[in-house]
Amino acid sequence: MNLHQDIKYSILKHFDFLKDVGFSEFEEKQLAYEIHFFCHREEVKLDICYELIYSTPIWITINGIDIMTIQKNNLLIKNIYEEKKSLYDSNFKEYLKSNKTEYLKINEKKYEAVGKKLNDNLLQEVSRVLKDKGNLLLSDFSEIEKAEKQRLTEIENQKKEYLKENGIYTCEYNWNGLICEHEGTLREIEEHLMERKDMDLTEIVILDRNGNNIKK
Repeated sequence: MNLHQDIKYSILKHFDFLKDVGFSEFEEKQLAYEIHFFCHREEVKLDICYELIYSTPIWITINGIDIMTIQKNNLLIKNIYEEKKSLYDSNFKEYLKSNKTEYLKINEKKYEAVGKKLNDNLLQEVSRVLKDKGNLLLSDFSEIEKAEKQRLTEIENQKKEYLKENGIYTCEYNWNGLICEHEGTLREIEEHLMERKDMDLTEIVILDRNGNNIKK
């Protein structure tokens, strides 16, 4: 059993069609602990990445945008990621805490029994999506751009909600021409400024979650 060869085989099997629509051959590179399979066509770059451990997720991006951002409503892809997490996470966390390799051996057995097929199913489903939506995902980028815009909006809304729930504000000021920023409660910001009272700070503003200046 060889994790790397298993995933490589699935990639070459399921994404072979990309050559027929003008993509390059896959290029394999190892970056630290990660293995990347890249292919491209003009300005489009597909990257399939994983680590050399049995519990590894498989990250798939198009021009740097994760497939789960692009296909957030694809229940099959979502369920595979969740099932992989449920399959391996508890044992891997125990390994990190104890350094006992027996937990890694358990995950290896789980990979052999279930995980290998999950990886293949994931790659097969992503390749199906690319075949069915090739124009939107690989040519005019409309779906990618829409998904990325929605993701950034969701992140911004989550940040605003977090700031609201925790009473967090943003303090901005000019220090010798350098614009600095510090986040915290009003008390924390007051302490932050007091610690720097001899630094000749100017243009001090304190912003709420909507960007309104509350400093009088």
